[in-house]
Amino acid sequence: MPDFFPSDSPEPEAIPPAGVDAATIQHADRIARHWQSNVPGPIEIGSVGHRNAMARMFSETFNPYKPSVIDWPVLDKETLQRITSLPIWDIAVQTEGKARLRMAAYAATIADPVIREAIARNGWEENRHKEVLSRMVAFYGIELAPEPEYLEPRDPEWAYLVTGFSECVDSFFAFGLFAMADRSGFFPAALIDTFEPVMQEECRHILLFANWLAWHRRTMPAWRRPWFELRVLAVWAFLGWERMGLARSMDADGKEVVQDNNFTVNGTKAVSDVDLTLPELMELCLSENERRFAGYDQRLLRPTTMPGLTRAALGVLRVAKELKGSPERAEARRARGKARTAERKAARRARHQAPAEERIVAGSERHKDLFCAQFIATHQHYDPETLPWPELTEEELARLRGVPFWQEVFHTERRAAAIVDAFTPQVTDPVVREAVALQGREEQRHAELLRVMIKRYGLDAHEQPMEQFPADLETAFIDFGFGECLDAFLGFGAFKTARESEFLPKGMFDIFDVLMFEETRHIVFFINYMAWREKRRGLGAARRAIKSTRFYGRAGKRLLGMVRRGQDANDGKDFAVTQANLFLDGFSFRRFVEDCYRENARRMSEFDPELMQPRLLPAMAGLAVRGLQMWDRARPHLREEHKPETLSQA
Repeated sequence: MPDFFPSDSPEPEAIPPAGVDAATIQHADRIARHWQSNVPGPIEIGSVGHRNAMARMFSETFNPYKPSVIDWPVLDKETLQRITSLPIWDIAVQTEGKARLRMAAYAATIADPVIREAIARNGWEENRHKEVLSRMVAFYGIELAPEPEYLEPRDPEWAYLVTGFSECVDSFFAFGLFAMADRSGFFPAALIDTFEPVMQEECRHILLFANWLAWHRRTMPAWRRPWFELRVLAVWAFLGWERMGLARSMDADGKEVVQDNNFTVNGTKAVSDVDLTLPELMELCLSENERRFAGYDQRLLRPTTMPGLTRAALGVLRVAKELKGSPERAEARRARGKARTAERKAARRARHQAPAEERIVAGSERHKDLFCAQFIATHQHYDPETLPWPELTEEELARLRGVPFWQEVFHTERRAAAIVDAFTPQVTDPVVREAVALQGREEQRHAELLRVMIKRYGLDAHEQPMEQFPADLETAFIDFGFGECLDAFLGFGAFKTARESEFLPKGMFDIFDVLMFEETRHIVFFINYMAWREKRRGLGAARRAIKSTRFYGRAGKRLLGMVRRGQDANDGKDFAVTQANLFLDGFSFRRFVEDCYRENARRMSEFDPELMQPRLLPAMAGLAVRGLQMWDRARPHLREEHKPETLSQA
């Protein structure tokens, strides 16, 4: 099938100012809401047919309204006050401006002309949304803060993912809020009708994004898929963090204005005077979401994250309501709660009643002696040169050489050894200094082990110049420590997946297992060192947790940077067919998170239970696993196995 968007195609045409009648508007509205492909049969995800279907849908459902000819209704004083008091207008205008630039920037990077044209058209429509909002706020006299300079994103794919997933979240709740505003009569029907084309256009946008995401995943080289999924996870984390807070800006008079990033979730009171319970709002969002997508070809994928999470939450709320409503169950629940409380009190009494010499208190001398002594006592003696390196077949060599991150890992280990060595003389406590010095020698040995492996198997990695360390070496050491905690936690799951897939012979994994044990020792030592250090400085548990979260965030940012550099350095390498498929066969995000969680627990169980262990990442993973399990139960139709994946089944 030939490309149907020529590269020099003009911008979409809008309805001209003259000659607009009701029949024309109704026809345009119907076209925008209904589309069926004329290609019969199922459409396979990632196929040319899939690409053409999503692009044709987006092109042929274009609604040619023109913002300059919108007839804004005159509002009474009370309604005007409701409109002008909504805390969203600065963010709404700026979001559309950013979306236009992000989509245009990403479209420019796409090689496929059909997808490029579709996403470029999406960007044009986002700019039209911005014009609609700008004309509306001007008509009603809503004062906005000065718009920031819209800069082209440095990472277009990341920016497009943030915009796409954000629209999926916001549109899902906006559909429900818009329906509430319409049904309650809180705003005049003329204003609702004016915004209706924009709402349906958002539906088209996220329909395009959902299908692009599935197409992009299926058509990208397989070796890039795990890194892409990490980026998707990071986007969701970023959006969650963004929606936990408020955006602050300056209004037209230079005064600070608080803007609600989460208005689409918690804005029911602003659009309706009808009291709606949380389950009722969820049901309304689901029904409106289904209604708006109903007119499009059922073989096209729909966004599933927000509907799936909402259905799962409704199920939990129903179960909670049933349990609360049954006197017997309520009594049983209270009895279980009392039993747990009694157990916790008994455990606390046992700890307090134990002789002082038997208690381990964070920051104490006994705590310091314990974590340092155990670290030193579990040191392993080996020479990387004399390890039983296995002979690899040509196929195994190709797999090993095709892994895209040896350069980064080698440099990271060399850098870790240099940081620890430089920091060691600054440690004043002789016991801790001895343990830190030992860690430096072990990090140096890790780098030497990688050097031996690189030379033995002819891997494409070499020593790079070492960057200059910051003047504050202790902060550099702490940054490195939290980065090692994050890397090791994810590495536990990846190592298990690779071993089970028989990606390399058992002998190679036995050697790497030595490294994994030492990495586990390092993070247990680091967590206890940080608790000892912060306790001695007077920091309580809450402040320590906040500080840890901040350093984990910095570690995550560095990890994403490493992923990007690994992609750039290995773009075009054939890691797609024989190598990565062994990793990706049966791969799922839920399984990976479960592997990380369980492997972390297994490896940590080898250490003295009196020692502190990392808690934040395991707790987050545990919550994620439970959430994914609830999601799966809410989507039983997606658990069918051993069926070809087609759009008609999605």
